[in-house]
Amino acid sequence: MGAGYGTTDRGTIINKGTITVNEVPQTNTAGKNPITVSASSIGLYINTSGVNITKSIDGLNKLTNKADLIVGTEATEVTNSKYILVNDPNIINPYKQAMLQNNNIKWNIYSGSLTWMATPTLDRSNGSINSLYMAKIPYTAWAGRESTPVNSADTYHFTDGLEQRYGVKALGTRERLIFKKLNGIGNNEEVLLYQAFDEMMGHQYGNLQQRINATGNLLDKEFRYLKHDWRNPSKQNNKIKVFGMRDEYNTDTAGIIDYTSNAYGVAYVHEDEKIKMGNSSGWYAGAVTNRFKFKDIGKSKENQTILKAGVFKTMSPKKDYNGALQWTIGGDVFVGINDMKRRYLVVDEIFQAKSDYHSYGAALKTDLGYDVRLSERTHFRPYGALKMEYGRFNDIKEDRGEMRLEVKGNDYFSVKPEVGMEFKYVQPLAVRTNLAVELRFCCLFLLEK
Repeated sequence: MGAGYGTTDRGTIINKGTITVNEVPQTNTAGKNPITVSASSIGLYINTSGVNITKSIDGLNKLTNKADLIVGTEATEVTNSKYILVNDPNIINPYKQAMLQNNNIKWNIYSGSLTWMATPTLDRSNGSINSLYMAKIPYTAWAGRESTPVNSADTYHFTDGLEQRYGVKALGTRERLIFKKLNGIGNNEEVLLYQAFDEMMGHQYGNLQQRINATGNLLDKEFRYLKHDWRNPSKQNNKIKVFGMRDEYNTDTAGIIDYTSNAYGVAYVHEDEKIKMGNSSGWYAGAVTNRFKFKDIGKSKENQTILKAGVFKTMSPKKDYNGALQWTIGGDVFVGINDMKRRYLVVDEIFQAKSDYHSYGAALKTDLGYDVRLSERTHFRPYGALKMEYGRFNDIKEDRGEMRLEVKGNDYFSVKPEVGMEFKYVQPLAVRTNLAVELRFCCLFLLEK
């Protein structure tokens, strides 16, 4: 540390502003960090870097009878300590002389930073400034003061973890730059501190279970389409389809970020029809990659790739010779490989952190429907369906970037009952080629844990 600075390992700062250094009480003023300055006073800024020296204004007593000495945070850029002693004569003496020459002025000395307090030690004989003590205010002091998208306990735990990270990384690193930005937030800029907390807290992970479930549902939609809407030209059928989908998610839920998604994948179904109409069995498999783009300030991104495979069996009553009433039961399992690139704003700069994580789960599905043939080409089918799914993602630990988070693994259980009706029109186009137009009405209920 350069001349003029010191860290006070044994110094303590009392709430009322009393400072004790090496067990000796120091004379000081109360650092109350006022935000407003009266029109009859003048504010003087003191640069604590020791490089860019600031000086007082000559003839202050002719301008005002009150003066604010605003202490800058430049000293925090050359040390990771949370307690700093500034006693460099080049920094202190210009203001010491101003106090001696203008003893009729009432001085109010405080920090210009929202997250730091500054307290001077004064000469007992003449009341002039001898040195400055700077102390960092814990970030937990702002936890729960205002409503945030998460509960106050989560906010407190985050700010407590952020406080513990202060000084861990060396000066000049990207993570240390985050704290430099926070140190530079002024007294009237509290909104910037709350915004930085909110940006860094990792809301991108907020509805992760929902995104995993939604990505898997894309494959379910294609499996259903291949089984029900593609005709079977023989008793043993292999159907494959390459697909792509775009979607957008918007919500008013606090703490959940809107996003768009662009998915592409492949779905395959193998089905063996039995001799009796309406009876069949088979298996299916598919893969889908879903790319999410969040509508946050940093434009965070997430990629999810899910592999899914399952089996199914369709049955019809023995006396239903046309196979109009069909009951299908099936189940599948899935695994997911995912990565997140979380980008967040701190004051005026974008920072980022990256993670890789996995997901897995299983689902049980059943469907009961009755096909009514209204004409040669028109069908009407009322149905009821139920899907129960369990999914989980493992513990997430960001391993690249700045201010890395750890997210505890979590699971979900989804129960999705559905009732509805389908109208279907089939138009032959060529040999073994049909055009099917389907209109579907349904009522969907979703229960999630």
